[in-house]
Amino acid sequence: MSGNTQCPDFANHEWQDQIETHRQCSNNMEQIHNHCQNVQPPHKFHSVCYTSHLIILGNLSKEKKTSG
Repeated sequence: MSGNTQCPDFANHEWQDQIETHRQCSNNMEQIHNHCQNVQPPHKFHSVCYTSHLIILGNLSKEKKTSG
């Protein structure tokens, strides 16, 4: 607990609500990517960031299927 930055919980419900918006989606993915690149040690949080990326992509593809 030496003040290391940790990845936020991108899988929580508030974040899920945010990523439903198409306009925000690519920006959010970029934020996740940038944030997690700066986390030390980076490998520790890589899976969290990658999972968040897939969640966003999954939500986008679901929206496209239901709205198209």
